[in-house]
Amino acid sequence: MLEEKDVFRKVLFLQFNLLASDSIAINRTLPDIRRIQCRAYAEKLPPINKLPDTSIIIVFHNEAFSTLARTITSVINRSPHSLLREIILVDDFSNRKFLGAELELFLQTLPIRIKLIRAKERVGLIRARLMGAQEAVGNVLTFLDSHCECTRGWLEPLLARIREERKAVVCPIIDVINDQTFAYQKGIELFRGGFNWNMQFRWYAVPSDMAKQRHQKDPTAAIVSPTMAGGLFSIDKQFFQELGAYDPDMDIWGGENLEMSFRVWQCGGVIEILPCSHVGHVFRHASPHDFPKEKSSGKILNSNLARVSEVWMDQWRHFFYKISPQASALIPSLDVSERIELRKKLNCKNFNWYLQNVWKDNFLPNGRSALIGRFRHLSSNSCLYGRPSNPGKRHRLTMGTCSLGFDIWQFWVVSSSKESEGVRLMSDEHQCLSAAKEQTDNNIWRIQLRECGGHSKGRNDKGLG
Repeated sequence: MLEEKDVFRKVLFLQFNLLASDSIAINRTLPDIRRIQCRAYAEKLPPINKLPDTSIIIVFHNEAFSTLARTITSVINRSPHSLLREIILVDDFSNRKFLGAELELFLQTLPIRIKLIRAKERVGLIRARLMGAQEAVGNVLTFLDSHCECTRGWLEPLLARIREERKAVVCPIIDVINDQTFAYQKGIELFRGGFNWNMQFRWYAVPSDMAKQRHQKDPTAAIVSPTMAGGLFSIDKQFFQELGAYDPDMDIWGGENLEMSFRVWQCGGVIEILPCSHVGHVFRHASPHDFPKEKSSGKILNSNLARVSEVWMDQWRHFFYKISPQASALIPSLDVSERIELRKKLNCKNFNWYLQNVWKDNFLPNGRSALIGRFRHLSSNSCLYGRPSNPGKRHRLTMGTCSLGFDIWQFWVVSSSKESEGVRLMSDEHQCLSAAKEQTDNNIWRIQLRECGGHSKGRNDKGLG
């Protein structure tokens, strides 16, 4: 019987309930959670012998045996074997004994060709994926995290779409595997990827007009996405190589999904989420893995994001640097000349094109024409805050002590007069200042926060003095 402190240690080590995972069969049954229209859609796909085959690439570092084994087993049990050219496991220098000989014995029992590559030192997700891609022989590369479960019919839509359009980078709907109970929960379909001011990936709802059109026409159609989460996707192997694979000078992990997203779109590809492909993923509240001792996580992430910004974001990179001066300070130490040459060689479009054509409802201001800062009340020396409220509730406007450093709830972006949204809060949400007239005869206007674009009943931001 494990003592309570041992249970806590195991949960803390992996940031999920290991006891729950270990108690569940590695070949457990999952419900078919695809919408009903996906079954008719599946019947219209090309025959399996007409689809390209794929190499499944899974990187792991000190992963729990049960979650890794369940990932591999779900791929094998719920994929046509003729489409699985191989499964490539890349061990990023794990030091857990059960991931040594015990894992190798388990792999020998499987009916699919398995390649196990072991890094001789900690190389991180990005370079480990590159190691796997270099060994792959399949026509399509399919990247999965090491704590996933594939559902019935997950693979065929991804491969069929790439057969139709080789420059399509396709992602499944990511369902949620509860990190405590391991219950399988259907993911929300009508979301797509974006990013916030801090260059962090974020999910944003598909615009209502687009969602309505999809519902009326074809709910199984691909959802075009400005960015991808990056953990689970398929890409034509040759296209992956033509695009420059991953940036090999990005370290460990962080920012590689945005870098690839920008590169795919700006250099002739598309990113799509396919509603009839579902893969579950264990979402943890924190990463359980340490970075190498000589490298801090903050410095690695800032360095990676600075590389992304310098190569792909043109003048918009200055907004990120105003929020993250730590990233800006690293620019002199970076050499991005090879990636800039790659961009020129591929004749890639600029970031302005990306914002105008791919993410039309983005919340970035018009280049460098905007002001970023605080609203300070001179007499009281207090600043305007857009403080977060309870989940689902509107943010509250308050006045408070001006922060000495950067505070996302206290910083505002004042756009140029040519734009429809003049004053935005620098949060993850599309919150703008607006003024609504009170129901009195005093001609009083109340300043408030509203979703950007929702000013039809009031005066928009630029009406504020």
